[in-house]
Amino acid sequence: MTKAAARAAFIYGTLVFLVIFAALTALTHREVPTKTNQVRMTPQVVSGKEVFERSNCVNCHTLLGEGAYFAPDLTRVWNRRGGNWLARFLKEPDLVWYGGAAQAAGQRRMPALRFTDRQVADLVAYLEWIDRIDTNGFLAEPQSGKAMPPVPGPSKPEGVALAEEGAKVVRAKGCTSCHRIRGVGGDTGPALDGVKARRDDQWLARWLRDPRGLNPRATMPRIPMSDDQIRAVVEYLKTL
Repeated sequence: MTKAAARAAFIYGTLVFLVIFAALTALTHREVPTKTNQVRMTPQVVSGKEVFERSNCVNCHTLLGEGAYFAPDLTRVWNRRGGNWLARFLKEPDLVWYGGAAQAAGQRRMPALRFTDRQVADLVAYLEWIDRIDTNGFLAEPQSGKAMPPVPGPSKPEGVALAEEGAKVVRAKGCTSCHRIRGVGGDTGPALDGVKARRDDQWLARWLRDPRGLNPRATMPRIPMSDDQIRAVVEYLKTL
């Protein structure tokens, strides 16, 4: 290749890639308002973001891939817990999570940040807005970053399908934030391996429906689940 040909290839190649870069930039700016749920970015959401940043929440939590891993990821926490639960937790974390300060002593715990009612409402609005961002499937797996172990196949095909659905519910509700399943997950709650040998189906269903209905001092919060979801989770737990 002559010097003139090399120079021409460089110039034309540069121009082509500049055009591609400009097109991708324009496409990104066009998609950002939709992907980021911009139409729902109300003054309350902005205020909640400011409260989140002033409180240095990312020192313990991860949000959209940024932050620390000491506490659960908050990207989809509004979907997992709901606004009412989050509001109660932000006001009294020890009471909601552990059942009181005495039970929380010595545990990994969130400090009481003494938010005002308005700050709590703003934070919940911000977390709901974050939850509705289109992240293209980001955070599809548990916060540990590891996939849930495969479900062993029971003898009945319908049992397999139900257990697999239960595994999806466990992922969606973030159960491994507190429980270990085959070595994956947190240690706030007991490991779930072998739980079928310790508890029967009826007890597990009642516990999932209302933990404090069985034990008023239970540290596990009530997680919203339909009867079908509870049946599926119980079937999945039986495979562990």
